[in-house]
Amino acid sequence: MITSLFSSAVLGAILVAPTFDTTAVFELSVDGEITIGTDGTVDGLTFDEGLQPVVRDAVEQQVRTWRFHPIVEDGRPVTAVARLWMTLSAKPKGDEVILSIADVRFGETVRMATQPKPPVYPIGALRQNVEGVVELWLLIGEGGKVAATHVYRTGVSTADRFGNKERRLRINFASAARAAAEHWQFDPPVRPGDTVGYRINFVISEDGVAQPNRWIGVHWSDPTPPPWQKGSEKVAELPENESRPMLLSSRIRLVDDVRGRVI
Repeated sequence: MITSLFSSAVLGAILVAPTFDTTAVFELSVDGEITIGTDGTVDGLTFDEGLQPVVRDAVEQQVRTWRFHPIVEDGRPVTAVARLWMTLSAKPKGDEVILSIADVRFGETVRMATQPKPPVYPIGALRQNVEGVVELWLLIGEGGKVAATHVYRTGVSTADRFGNKERRLRINFASAARAAAEHWQFDPPVRPGDTVGYRINFVISEDGVAQPNRWIGVHWSDPTPPPWQKGSEKVAELPENESRPMLLSSRIRLVDDVRGRVI
């Protein structure tokens, strides 16, 4: 049940929205980390900074009631830690707010077996002072090695400025990222057949030195799924604020679908 205190706090937050409309549905991203015990219950939960305390407490109370299918390794249930990304939906209704779960996703961060060699910054893009992002999907083979690479989407910082050159810039960034990723290797729990997603950022500092793996603003291309993904297979996408390699074919599965559940 939504308390008056809770409703007032949420309503007060959305009333200051630039385009406040009582007929609109407002959304809020809630990110954090969840620990799932061997019996499928929630053992631990933390949220990233910036969440209103009253909203955080309500969401935590809800999340701790969730039940998951136990994570099994070598025939035995194990404790698992995963990133949690939620989208909350708030619908004003008179003096109250109906807050519900619009979407929820999970992803496991993964470690590389060795320090990866960064991709080579495309010389053409460097000369033109163009920055870029490549979102790679990697099919994992035996021993944690990369069996196949796929460019899910690319972004360049100056799409409008370069016109016809944009396509070549995207290709060059993608080629550089794939060439580096072919030599990467990942540690368990990554297994053969898993899909790992990794966003590689190419950024030029003020002194002109190429510095991969930092956030920039870009114009994205349309995403394309990898050829090894089956039509009915649901694989999570990388959240916009996640720059670490993530296990997209996540083993984290809820017993019940919580989307649409009122908090």
